[in-house]
Amino acid sequence: MIRRPPRSTLFPYTTLFRSPEPMEQDDAAANVTKNDESMADKSHGEKRKRSPSTEHRRDFHHRGHDRKRSRSRSPYKVVEDEDDTFDDALVTLDTYHSDLNLVIDKKRYAAEPFVSDGFALMWAGAKATFGYKDGKICYEVKVVKHLNVSLPDDEVNPHVVRVGWSVAEESLQLGEDPQSYGYGGTAKKSTNCEFVDYGQEFKEGDVITCFLALDSDPIEMSFAKNGEALGVAYSIPKEQLGEKALFPHILTKNCSFEANFGQNKEPFIKLPEGYEDYVFAGDVEIEKRERAAKGPTTRAECEMIMMCGLPGCGKTTWVLNYTAQHRDKYFNVLGTNTVIDKMKVMGLPRRRNYAGRWNVLIDKSTRCLNKLLDVACRRRRNFILDQVG
Repeated sequence: MIRRPPRSTLFPYTTLFRSPEPMEQDDAAANVTKNDESMADKSHGEKRKRSPSTEHRRDFHHRGHDRKRSRSRSPYKVVEDEDDTFDDALVTLDTYHSDLNLVIDKKRYAAEPFVSDGFALMWAGAKATFGYKDGKICYEVKVVKHLNVSLPDDEVNPHVVRVGWSVAEESLQLGEDPQSYGYGGTAKKSTNCEFVDYGQEFKEGDVITCFLALDSDPIEMSFAKNGEALGVAYSIPKEQLGEKALFPHILTKNCSFEANFGQNKEPFIKLPEGYEDYVFAGDVEIEKRERAAKGPTTRAECEMIMMCGLPGCGKTTWVLNYTAQHRDKYFNVLGTNTVIDKMKVMGLPRRRNYAGRWNVLIDKSTRCLNKLLDVACRRRRNFILDQVG
């Protein structure tokens, strides 16, 4: 379903299409032309001339006909990426609650982000299919590989993975929202864009285990690197979360990773001492898990909103308000501003790091957006296109 925002908010536009004149008129014009030419041949041997108006009509028709014939078909074939036959009881990476620039494998336990061009500056995240409200839960993330990228020499930390937990309503930018709690490879923990020293740096080949103790008050989140416990990272009063479930959440920049929710016979790394009573997320009884919201089951159920209006008329403000009022629809907002927002450095906007090179960043973001639009047409999701030009 395609919707347009209220006209009271934006400046609507109208597109007019002009079609060639009807065929019967062209045939009549051709007959007139033949008569004119015949008369011209009989008069003083003058060179044949066509009526200017007739020539214009014929030229317009032929140009329109050629243009129609030369129009190529769309190079994009719309394909449903979601697998409807997948076992919905498994705890895996969620293909619905994930960034479009993250490629999740068919088993849904491993993933890697786009890294070409401007994508090397972007983060890509995914949550798990189930969340938790009680018990002692854990899962593992292995940093499989630092992907090859081409970045400026002054780019700080080009390869980073951030792991942790978040509630369903928070964005995919782990650690940048109030109820989103992450631990990154730069030895920083973060929530609500506040970064604090914690633990150790980790990189390619390392395994990070995430622990969540929901039975205690306050709730405790801890992490371990390669089997070495790093201590409690977060202590959160239960009343602060209320009845909201916490979901495993992984965010990556230029790194491929693999998650173990308990599907493996053996963990990547043995659980550290003192954490043996934690249960892997996939081993928790299904009745004690909370399934994340599912996406539209058919393309007809999807919503597409295209913002129309002059620059500065309030389109983005409308989008922010609308998505906040309809969180249950999990709209994916597409636009260069959204792309740039996923290029933050330690929670700070990328534009601060590109002083004097803003045009370069815009060019990279635009190319990323074009690719994301290609991916979006294959996904059963709700979208808002917020882009000028």
